[in-house]
Amino acid sequence: MEKCFLNKRYLFCFLLTVFCLCVCTALVSQIDSGVENNTSISVESDEIAINEGSLKDLPSIEESELLFAEFYKTGKIDTEPLFVGLEKLEQELTKVQNLKGKERNIEKENQLLTLYLEYAKIVFTAYLFGSINQSFPKIHNMEKQIDVFLKRCKPNSSVCLKFADYLYARLPENRKVVFKLPVLYRKVLLQDSKNNEAKVKLACWYTFSAQETTSNTNSFIEENEALIEELSAVDRLNAYIVYSLYYMKKYNTKKGWKYLQKAEELFPSYILTERLRANYKKGILSL
Repeated sequence: MEKCFLNKRYLFCFLLTVFCLCVCTALVSQIDSGVENNTSISVESDEIAINEGSLKDLPSIEESELLFAEFYKTGKIDTEPLFVGLEKLEQELTKVQNLKGKERNIEKENQLLTLYLEYAKIVFTAYLFGSINQSFPKIHNMEKQIDVFLKRCKPNSSVCLKFADYLYARLPENRKVVFKLPVLYRKVLLQDSKNNEAKVKLACWYTFSAQETTSNTNSFIEENEALIEELSAVDRLNAYIVYSLYYMKKYNTKKGWKYLQKAEELFPSYILTERLRANYKKGILSL
């Protein structure tokens, strides 16, 4: 199979994403009010340990991120274990959310939903890239289930952040979600002010509309720059590209080239970094 990253459809989708981010001028909050009612929930570790029955063999968050990075490198992915995991998690989440009062374990529910959203992000990205077009019915069911689970849950910061990741994957086919991302990142930071991942991702969101004269926004972007290295491989790639464009537009070409080189070293022969390098050489500061 040819690499999916050479797929023109994906390139069009990514460019549409950038356009959507550039033109956004307002924020629209959309997540169940359970977030506001849950700001006192303690922050859980990103490592989700689920060792019950049929769930014990599911890929962890860390294993899923490695699978995602491999997909970016090769353009190939076996999504079957993830779809199996989604089905098992759906069954367990339905059971948990149907419990009443003290029987309902909110902590477990958030752990299950965090893992569910991680899988959803990956399989939706693979679907968008054209790798699993035959899986549309499964994707459609997954989208409906996410809506149901989020309406009934009391999400903590981990759920909010994973939901933002899932929405980011959906940007090319749903421009409206661009308004939800900063809202979610801020809600994560309300619950966990030291969440570096949310800080960097909010900073990246700001770069698309930041200008040299918007000093307050640029200050936030630059003060969180050092946190990029704490991200997963795919998130680092996206951040490197975003910060490269940001510094090129500020005429700091040294840092602009530096971040492009970092992206190229992380995922060699990636179509968007190749395109960006070609554009820079032509004096075009965009994708």
